[in-house]
Amino acid sequence: MEKNAPKSRSKLFIENFLVYGVGGTLSRLIPFVMLPILTRLYPSSSYIGINDSVNLIVTFASQIAIMGVYDAMYRYYFEQESVEYHRKITSSALILLLGSGLIVALLICIFHNSLERLAFGQKTHTGLIYIVSATTYLTTLNTIIAAPTRMRNQRVRFLAVNFITSAFSYAITIVMVYKGFYITAMPLAAMLAVFLSTVVFWYFNRGEFAFKSANGHSMKMLLKLGLPCVPSFTFYWILSSAQLVFITNMIGIEATGIYAVGAKLASISQLIYSAFAAGWQYFAFSTMKDKDHIQLISRIFDYLAGISFFATCTVTLFAKPIFGLLFPVTYEEGAWVMPMLFLAPLVQMLYQTLGAQFWVVKETTKGAFCLLIGTACAIITDVLLIPVVGIRGAAVAGLFGFTVALTIMVILLLRRRLIVLSKRALVAMLLCYATVILFTSKSNIFVYAGCAVFSLLAIILMYWRDAVLLLRGLFRAT
Repeated sequence: MEKNAPKSRSKLFIENFLVYGVGGTLSRLIPFVMLPILTRLYPSSSYIGINDSVNLIVTFASQIAIMGVYDAMYRYYFEQESVEYHRKITSSALILLLGSGLIVALLICIFHNSLERLAFGQKTHTGLIYIVSATTYLTTLNTIIAAPTRMRNQRVRFLAVNFITSAFSYAITIVMVYKGFYITAMPLAAMLAVFLSTVVFWYFNRGEFAFKSANGHSMKMLLKLGLPCVPSFTFYWILSSAQLVFITNMIGIEATGIYAVGAKLASISQLIYSAFAAGWQYFAFSTMKDKDHIQLISRIFDYLAGISFFATCTVTLFAKPIFGLLFPVTYEEGAWVMPMLFLAPLVQMLYQTLGAQFWVVKETTKGAFCLLIGTACAIITDVLLIPVVGIRGAAVAGLFGFTVALTIMVILLLRRRLIVLSKRALVAMLLCYATVILFTSKSNIFVYAGCAVFSLLAIILMYWRDAVLLLRGLFRAT
């Protein structure tokens, strides 16, 4: 049994990765198809900028409302196999978020003037703030209500609901845009979509929740583990989203829209990230008691690094022609930020792969420290570069911040002997970063393309044997 364990775990990880990856492709296919259409339907890039600013507030506010309880719930869920224990954990988490979500939603309404100026650069979109408030509350609840589907690893159901709600959201968006509701179309559609998702997941998972099962001890336990992570989630938000605030207030909402289009096209990397994130917590915590857990996580980090850096070098080769084909010339500057924005979520994925080690040993404050340093570096870079090179400075800042956080995380884990770092992952990273930097600095096409091709060949030479062995192991496991 011990001998076959690695095969079954490899199968579990790869199945999760592939199923969530393919499913994520389907659910994200709609936004990719709709993005070029919307850039032509909207009279100005400012409307896309406004929508991304709305998403910015919702993401931040909902993470504050969640208070780290979702991840804490995930961690404790696998402590015992008892159905009653599971219901106690999920119900306690839901009770907490019913209250915290309402408080945050009300605070958004109370401080709407300041939020409007910060997110939109002016106080002219009060109606949007109330949509943001409702969406935040629904997103907070949906996170917990949908969780049992993921914790039971019901992949097809989870992905089907996401696909249906995505299609529903864009159908409403198109109708409203045609009617001339440019400002409220996407935010209102997103609110209705998350409402639909919450209702559907409640129908499927209602048996996992019972208010009478909730208790004070479980709530304290969840808060004790989750609250120290709130700074980490805040730093995540700053690293991945605050660039929009800097661009809006330093350059203008139109530039935010152009940056947002580059980010949305670059979000194809979210297919890799989503495939990882959707199944990672289940895998990491369900294997945390295995004797070779450290070697297992280290090996997965090595493979994910190879995939991430290979994919980024490939995207760098085709970023300019694809962008020119899909979008009007007014969005051209967005092409130069695409590779960096493609890479940033993948570096975040690598960070979270290692960060799970501190969750396993219940030392969650270490992650906050790493992200704090990375966030400080990103903010300084934003302030220095955006006035000089525009939206490219914002892209550099986000990637730089995540890279600093990942570097510090690696150092801390190596000292604790909680990770084993391969040399080829480091080499692949250096080659990839060189390629992306050359592209973003607008070097000659032969320079950055030559570097990209060389990097791709080097990564293939370093990883191809392991890729073949991994696939053979998967087929034998089946």
